Amino acid sequence: MNKRKPDTNDQTPLLSMLANSLTETMLDLAREELEKGSKDPAQIEAALSDSVGPAILDLLPKQVLEGLLASAPAMLDERRKEDQSFEERNIGRWQKAFDAIETMVEIAGEVGEACDKEERALAQSEDDYRFEAMSQLFPRALLVTREIIHLLKGGFPDAALSRWRSLHELTVTAMFIGLNDKNIALRYLASFDFQARRAARQYNKHAQRANLTPFSAEELADIDRKCAISLNAIGEELKGDWDWAAPALKKDRPTFADLEEKVGLDHWRPRYKWASQHVHSGHRPSNNLLGACEAKQPLMLVGRSNSGFTDPLHMTAISLMQVTTAVLLKNPNVDRVVYSKILVSLSDSVGQLALGCESR
Repeated sequence: MNKRKPDTNDQTPLLSMLANSLTETMLDLAREELEKGSKDPAQIEAALSDSVGPAILDLLPKQVLEGLLASAPAMLDERRKEDQSFEERNIGRWQKAFDAIETMVEIAGEVGEACDKEERALAQSEDDYRFEAMSQLFPRALLVTREIIHLLKGGFPDAALSRWRSLHELTVTAMFIGLNDKNIALRYLASFDFQARRAARQYNKHAQRANLTPFSAEELADIDRKCAISLNAIGEELKGDWDWAAPALKKDRPTFADLEEKVGLDHWRPRYKWASQHVHSGHRPSNNLLGACEAKQPLMLVGRSNSGFTDPLHMTAISLMQVTTAVLLKNPNVDRVVYSKILVSLSDSVGQLALGCESR
């Protein structure tokens, strides 16, 4: 990265405000010493040396905060105008890809809602837990997809890739449930109660130090009652996040990777690990960020970028197609097969359109 000498003219408004406040504080202290009758420069300097530290710590935070709050409306207005201008340019660059994936979301939402309406009454009468589980997973997948699109429009491709990680988990889980009987789906639904109890116990353990209101004895007892109902329904307590899938995998303490392999998406594991990099705090050079992939020189990205959208867009389109197809083909008919093929075609086109937008 290029190095250069600092330039006082490069100070940000915050640093300038701090420097001005510091200068004013020093002048005020010097005036006080003069008013006391001090005329010896050495005496004034010694007095300032003794009092400047406490004075700065007492006065500067309040002064700077007042100045910041006074200038905040104009500063934020300018920032928001810049953000709006960026988003307009950003959407202009990736317009065709955004149009394609948003069309996919609308189609997926409509056909998913139609499936829900067609099947709900029969599913409830037959205690079809597969339907219940997938009818909850699918709306979450649509929501995450919209979150990804919003992040991309805002200029945050690495955050979008991180949210794809969640979409992939929802997709794999829906496909896995669709491949197995309703008892596995029941275990999946019951797993929430056991996870909630573990979370409540952890919450209470740290409540005092975290300045949180702990769960009451009555609330904990209610959670225990729900766990007892789930325990009676499935015959065992689920202690791990993926234990609900154990009978289908014939494996104790399964992992998400086991589910990926079972549904034939284990080849997505490298991409899943890649998407996890931005979630965790392991070292990652700044030039490895998607948002910095078109930079001409090294930079530390701290804001928006219109680079690196192709992978998040295409991966999101594929996962949306996969999860929607899992819902459609749980009980297939001609219409659902047709819609599935349409979504496959659209997911392919999102990737091609994104590549075209990127090369502009």
